[in-house]
Amino acid sequence: MGKEVKVINCKDINGIKPSVRTAVIIILDNIDIPANLARAHGERLISTDDVYVGESSTFWKRYGFFADIVADDISYNEKDIQNQASLEDFNFMYSYRFSKEHAHRIYEYFDQIDASPLIDTIYIASQSGKRAAAVAKFYQLTHGLPLVGDYRHASSVFTKLLDNPLAFDRAIATLKFKSKHPFISKIQNLCRKVLTTSNTTQTVLAHR
Repeated sequence: MGKEVKVINCKDINGIKPSVRTAVIIILDNIDIPANLARAHGERLISTDDVYVGESSTFWKRYGFFADIVADDISYNEKDIQNQASLEDFNFMYSYRFSKEHAHRIYEYFDQIDASPLIDTIYIASQSGKRAAAVAKFYQLTHGLPLVGDYRHASSVFTKLLDNPLAFDRAIATLKFKSKHPFISKIQNLCRKVLTTSNTTQTVLAHR
């Protein structure tokens, strides 16, 4: 029998009755993380578990599984990555984005949940519901479960990276090259501008 997946708002987590048959995954916003906690980690935080190093409170032990990831509701695509001047600029502008590291962490969470025969209900929570919806949809599709819920507004970034964690690797690799070889990058950009101008001129002349 498949597990039941439910999407909820973060504010409704306290309404869940604690049970070893229940799993909870919370998608936190960066603003939810105390500054001292983030600083203690020293890098972009994937999950608060990385700071607590596996320490569980008695609250967590009341569930079959309880974990989180830290990723803001930020939309971006290949074009957004390529439009940045450098990898440093991209990481600054989209510093709290959902990334392939988050996707792999969610895979790990689902593996742990699947390994527990006691768990029959999975609650996935986020603030607006778009991120949680994408995660819930992914679980149902990959486990042969019927899609239960409204997924019309599921986060496109979460959906894309859960389906393929390497989806943005090529664009990011290009950005890394631009960062290491700024002179070559400038020449490439100049060539693109020349080609764009040439194509535009030809189009205008063709319509005269």
